[in-house]
Formats: sequence, C-alpha cells, structure tokens
Amino acid sequence: MKRRPIKMPHNYSIQVLGKLPGMFSPKRYLYHCVRCKWSFVINDSRRGAITAVNADGRPLPGEEANKRMLTFHQGPCPELAVLMVEPTPMQERAERAVERERVVDRPAADAYSPRPTLRRA
Repeated sequence: MKRRPIKMPHNYSIQVLGKLPGMFSPKRYLYHCVRCKWSFVINDSRRGAITAVNADGRPLPGEEANKRMLTFHQGPCPELAVLMVEPTPMQERAERAVERERVVDRPAADAYSPRPTLRRA
C-alpha cells in the first residue's frame, strides 16, 4: 500500500528587521516558525542570503545550520514529524479493509449515473 507524502512546511511569522547601511542594501527579515521555534534571517549579508539563527539571534555553527537550512523552503518542520510515524498493525488492517471496497460494474441503464454503486467484497 502506497502512502502519499505529507507536506510539512514550516509556518512562519515574519518580522522586518530594517536595512543594513548602504544605498542599495535590501531589507532584512526574521522568519520564525511558530511550531518548532526555528528562526532564519533573510538578506543578512547580501540579497537572497539565508542564515539560520538561534533563539538569541546569533548564527548557528556549521552542521546544525546546514540541517536547518535544508528545511527552510519546503520543510519538514520537526514539530510535524509525528505525522510520519509508521502505522500500527491495526491501522494497516483498517486501511486494507477500505481498499477492499470497490466500485461494481453498473448495468447499461445506469452507465451514465454520476454515483457509483459500492459493494463490500
């Protein structure tokens, strides 16, 4: 049985931090995930730069920063990891029972009916 992948992006609140000195410097933004409490600063050193920061606003060291940066755009948010838990045997049996319900071939008179006839196998 195939499971459809669950989209698990971060849920950000965005704060404008202002501009760095310079005539053409971009505005800086703080993206803070309200679920997992991870924060990212956008346009920190140059336009388009993303920096993972800790709760104090300081850049994170190497490996931890890389791990968080990979989840910035599409996730997964670590708080939603519970959704990726393997199903229990009872859940698998229930899903197989649902799969066994199938659409039965209809007689020719009902061939254009919008509602299918369901039958348990």
